[in-house]
Amino acid sequence: LAAEMLENQVHYSEAVAEYRKAIEKAPAALGLHYRLGRALMLAGHAPEALEAARQAFEAELKLNPSDAIAEYQIGQTYVAAHNADTAAEHFEKALQLAPKFAEGMIALAKLRIDGQKYKEAIALLERAVELQPAMEAAHSNLMLAYRAAGKNKQADREQAEVKKLQERR
Repeated sequence: LAAEMLENQVHYSEAVAEYRKAIEKAPAALGLHYRLGRALMLAGHAPEALEAARQAFEAELKLNPSDAIAEYQIGQTYVAAHNADTAAEHFEKALQLAPKFAEGMIALAKLRIDGQKYKEAIALLERAVELQPAMEAAHSNLMLAYRAAGKNKQADREQAEVKKLQERR
């Protein structure tokens, strides 16, 4: 509880220390390793912090191999470390575990856009929009994918949808 409070107060280093204490007391408790990894990533993206976060997420997966969010977070550590291929593997695995995980679709689609695999990116993002029609990130990334693929009419439609969603906030 103390770690969560510190994390909410943006005291990530202190939260990390508290999560480590909690893990020491209950190493098999579900969620603690995940929270440690998240706090480590929020604290910074230095290579050693990313590696520590990755190890924490991997420890969570050992306790709960079907945790799609931990798998996704491992992918995020690789994105932050500029290792797109390995990140994509983890996002794909997260989507195998949770086929309706829209955030995972968006993360993988961004990598596909960067790799100029627009058709794959568009398919992922159209599915994310279908699952989460009010998710601005899905629409804005779909707009970018359409533009990159030269589908300006569809991109304009998505841009209008993003504007509508922003106005609702």
